[in-house]
Amino acid sequence: MLEEANKLTRLVDSLLLIARSGGGQVELNPSRFRAIDLARERASLLEVLLEEKGQRLIIDAEEDTMLYGDWLLLRQALVNVVHNAIKYTPHGER
Repeated sequence: MLEEANKLTRLVDSLLLIARSGGGQVELNPSRFRAIDLARERASLLEVLLEEKGQRLIIDAEEDTMLYGDWLLLRQALVNVVHNAIKYTPHGER
């Protein structure tokens, strides 16, 4: 039940973000950061889902690749993409 509530919360948050961005209400806070740091931080969040499906997430990135963007928005986008990948990848895959 808690998992379903969390899914619904994430869905509502995503829909609100889309609605706000369409109306020009999203304030961006861009900064420079390493792509690998963003990927590792988000991967750790999704470890439980990966374990449940017997999957492995492989992060293959250069240590010095830099991004310039809004950390929070990119973090949410990455979670959405990886969560979908976990959901639609067969059990035991990587």
